[in-house]
Amino acid sequence: MVEASELGRKRIFGKNLRLYKFTDRVLQKERRDDNGNSLHIVSKQAPDAFCKGCHGCPYRNAGCEFQPKRMQEDQHSKAVAMAN
Repeated sequence: MVEASELGRKRIFGKNLRLYKFTDRVLQKERRDDNGNSLHIVSKQAPDAFCKGCHGCPYRNAGCEFQPKRMQEDQHSKAVAMAN
């Protein structure tokens, strides 16, 4: 499912993640909707784009390991913004 070589590592909300690129075969399969229609992928996303914030996140109540650190950083950002 992924290329043999990793793209590197990234620290996201206190977790060290390894980044991998999906193989072309997997990407081609995923570029079709349920009816078999081709989907056009406009742009590539950043490795941390999956985390949009805890409020409204579908994984919020599923034991997300990013949530405690994410919420802590969000509160810190709000406090800094209010101080400015």
